Amino acid sequence: MRAALYARVSTEKEDKRGENGEAVKRQDPEVQLIKLREFARNRGYEVVKEYTDRASGSNAYRPDFEEMMRTAFRREFDVILIVRLDRITRSLSNLLNIMEELQRAKVDLIATDQSIALDSPTGKLMVHLLGAFAEWEKEIIRERVKDGMDKARAKGTKSGLPIGKPPSYTQEQLRQARALFEASPGISLAEISRVVGMDRKTLRRRLKGAP
Repeated sequence: MRAALYARVSTEKEDKRGENGEAVKRQDPEVQLIKLREFARNRGYEVVKEYTDRASGSNAYRPDFEEMMRTAFRREFDVILIVRLDRITRSLSNLLNIMEELQRAKVDLIATDQSIALDSPTGKLMVHLLGAFAEWEKEIIRERVKDGMDKARAKGTKSGLPIGKPPSYTQEQLRQARALFEASPGISLAEISRVVGMDRKTLRRRLKGAP
């Protein structure tokens, strides 16, 4: 069984200086990698690649993670090992998309500290539960939007949109999405959505030039 290891930490801030005067990071991905290497060794897995990112879990674009996902579809490994699910994302909808992509690529995902494997009965149940929770989350958002529009109409706005409501994305996200779309004609909207963290329907509308 060929394994890829993925570790993510949230910051590069220096905590202290070591004995040799070099900066010691407050968070070090090596701590996670040591645990993952031991897990792979105990299972008899061959570690073919290690990936690390220093970025927030809310940051949709992480270079090593994106490279790992592309490599997964080339079937250069059979399983991805992480210590916890929040190492790959802290977004419920993104987690569901990632798990579904790995299922299509026929690559397993194991969260070692949580004893969760994507191809196990528990892992498959989790995918269904995540889907249900993601749909519930969307319903809650839709209800809030509807309530906001009703309140705006009551105040006499023509569009019915809540006054001063900010867009659900930043201009930087939109810029990244357009750059990816133009640079890779074959890339899917689903992948662009996951990379930049924009809603897929909003992304489709904005890329077509609609407001």
